[in-house]
Amino acid sequence: TKEPKIVLPTTKITEIQQIMQQNKVHTVLVCDAERRLLGVVDHYSCML
Repeated sequence: TKEPKIVLPTTKITEIQQIMQQNKVHTVLVCDAERRLLGVVDHYSCML
């Protein structure tokens, strides 16, 4: 599998959309500074 794409909780939705498009992924992980998983954002969530 590919290396998962990780963003911080402060990352803007527009930035997350760009990351998804550039990396051709539909989901990114939201992690804190210690890389602990806080949540998941998928492309459907960005459409809301």
